[in-house]
Amino acid sequence: MSVTINLIEGNEVTIQKNVIDSVTLTNVQPTAVTVNSSFVASSWGFIDGTVTNQTDLVDYIDAEIAAIPTPPTPTLDSVTTQGGTTTNSINVGGITAASLVYPSADGTTGQIIQTNGSGTLSFVDLPNDATWGNITGTVTNQADLTSYVDTEIETAPYATSISDSVNSVAVGGAPVLPASTWKTKTIIQSLDTILFPTILPSIGSNRSVTLTINGSTGNREVGVSYSRTLTANFNRGTIINGDGTTNSNPLVGPSSNYRFTGTGISQTNQTGNTLAITTDVVLGDNDWDVLVTHGAGTGDYYDNKGNAETNLDSSRAAGTRSDTNASPNLTGYYPYYWGVSNTAVTPADIASIIQGGGGNKVIGNASGTVTITFNASTQYLWMVHYGSYTTKQVWYNTALNNGSIGGASDLFGPVNTQSVDSPDGYWSGINYKCYISTFATTTSGSIQFRNS
Repeated sequence: MSVTINLIEGNEVTIQKNVIDSVTLTNVQPTAVTVNSSFVASSWGFIDGTVTNQTDLVDYIDAEIAAIPTPPTPTLDSVTTQGGTTTNSINVGGITAASLVYPSADGTTGQIIQTNGSGTLSFVDLPNDATWGNITGTVTNQADLTSYVDTEIETAPYATSISDSVNSVAVGGAPVLPASTWKTKTIIQSLDTILFPTILPSIGSNRSVTLTINGSTGNREVGVSYSRTLTANFNRGTIINGDGTTNSNPLVGPSSNYRFTGTGISQTNQTGNTLAITTDVVLGDNDWDVLVTHGAGTGDYYDNKGNAETNLDSSRAAGTRSDTNASPNLTGYYPYYWGVSNTAVTPADIASIIQGGGGNKVIGNASGTVTITFNASTQYLWMVHYGSYTTKQVWYNTALNNGSIGGASDLFGPVNTQSVDSPDGYWSGINYKCYISTFATTTSGSIQFRNS
């Protein structure tokens, strides 16, 4: 580029060399001319050197480039295609696109993509239990199907068509219930009720107490003194579980007190189960009782299915138990007497015989029939018994040899009462009814004195 400059005297001109190739000066006067090779233009009209020397331009371009936004990195959630972006909502955990290896060919129909655990994918056959569209093998291989069927069977109600008001017949362990109740049960529940009924625990042996007395018992003569020891044996009872085994826990708790009562003793309370007594025999029953106080039973008891039950709780409560219905006893009697005499005797004679230790004494009950074997040989017969017993009305030896009592001509005449004392001092002033034959006779076998 060439420039021609007409200089006026006294002017100073600066020319940017990198812009103008040559300069021609006219009217040159002794004026200074400078060619500046490092001049920097202050405006776009003065561009000299290379683009990199234009700092404002370079700065501008750099700023514009820095302002360009960073493009998004494609992910499996955003697949860019020509003409737009399609979002497929794919979520593959922590696997990145760089780690995916795609097969060279599609899988066959019904196959799925499966990872090998190292990020490599491949097409494989669908597992048998993955979907109903690909069932193979037997029904038992289909876990979801068999589980569903099992559940349906277990919960299916017994939908009988029988009227709700009809009662079922007791079969096995099934109780008598209306059909409306059975319809609320499943088939399994119904069969379980029939075939596997719940058997509740039961009492094996109930709580009880027995009272015994040592020494001889039975019939004793009134007034005889004796010493005995009473012993109470308390049984706490047992429980039988529903499965038939004996429960380890007794029915009730242990005893805490024994209360003894009875003939010849005052009421006695004690913790021990034995009591020594000394007393005299009285007429009739001489008996004793004991009342045991016990605590409540403790510990579980079970039905046949191992479940703890409560059906025996009321029987396990604390309480008392008595032996009243089975108490030991002695029976006191005034003895009856009998004998034979070679001569006729009176009631007073008989009283003297007895009080003198004579006659035959029998300690027993003479209120009913009295049987005696006299073995008389042309002798007088006599028998006396406690005056409160019923008067005998007939005597009996055989069907051909018997008769009434009380008549003047009868074998045994009118019955008289006589006061008699015990020859041993056990009793005194006791009235006895006297039966005396009106004539001497010979007997064979036994003779019965009957009330009627």
